[in-house]
Amino acid sequence: MPVTAARGFTAGVDPYERSRPDYPVAAVIALVARMDLRPGRTVLDLGAGTGKLTRLLVPSGATVVAVEPLEAMRTRLEAAAPSVTSLAGTAEAIPLPDAAVDGVTCAQAFHWFEPRRAFAELHRVIRADGLLALIWNVRDESITWVRTMGDIVDELVGGEPRHKLEEWLPEARRTPLFEYLEVTETPHAQELTPDGVIDRLRSISVVAAAPPDRRADVEARVAELLRTDPVTAGLDVIRLPYSTRIHWLRRVPYPEGTNGGGAGTIPADRHGGTMVQAEGGSTSLPTTREELLVLHKEARARRNAAVGGSHDWETAQAEVGRIEVEIARIERAMDPPQV
Repeated sequence: MPVTAARGFTAGVDPYERSRPDYPVAAVIALVARMDLRPGRTVLDLGAGTGKLTRLLVPSGATVVAVEPLEAMRTRLEAAAPSVTSLAGTAEAIPLPDAAVDGVTCAQAFHWFEPRRAFAELHRVIRADGLLALIWNVRDESITWVRTMGDIVDELVGGEPRHKLEEWLPEARRTPLFEYLEVTETPHAQELTPDGVIDRLRSISVVAAAPPDRRADVEARVAELLRTDPVTAGLDVIRLPYSTRIHWLRRVPYPEGTNGGGAGTIPADRHGGTMVQAEGGSTSLPTTREELLVLHKEARARRNAAVGGSHDWETAQAEVGRIEVEIARIERAMDPPQV
């Protein structure tokens, strides 16, 4: 997460908890049903924030684990959901052992992650063919005043990732570690006073982190918009519409009978040097990033050269996935993220 965003979310933790929307009942029911959340199952809520979604998963009876990098956010989460196991960590270095959870939810957060490393870590901690649900409450900017408000806020955006651009989506569709299934949408809305709408703005990281004069300018312009727009003028309670969007992905297990996904295609002594045990079998991989990157490039070339849908293509695709997992593990050990 960029430093500016971390600073903004820490400064804006109070308005975040007060004014961010929860999630519609229909969307939560879908998560519980499709992930089969019940006693005896474990779900990870990654980038959990103050626990807006986390606390809604608890009634399922599943064991709920929340991972959140910001201490101020975790403190609120722990107060709201004391039965949840709360851990400091990031998507690129999830503080859980291999095959620790049956599924993962990630609400309002994946756009902050480095997708390749995050997918590798998620593949590591999810069991078998478990589900990954990437969730956003997206403001409905087909409504004129909502779009205008968004345009005002966007003036503060620098190089920060933005969820509505979905820059992570191409990686989600091409990663060999997960099968991209579908996206579902559920209508949702908040009912807020005009002051509540302003408070909602303060929960946005770029607003909370902005210099006081620029933040005050944004708040004043939005307040004027609410006073003058034909839809909101004179209202004591304003309906702020959203669509709750869930991107569903399924973990791709390594092919049965292979040593972690390469079907023995990587000789253990090919590049020399120290080797590590590969996931699921006897074939090993080198422990230096440089050697792994060479193997990764070669595996991608073999995959791209193979005929789509052929056995050779599937083997090369699985090999790419295995190497990406190992690259992420080595990068995490060599350059641990600052939490």
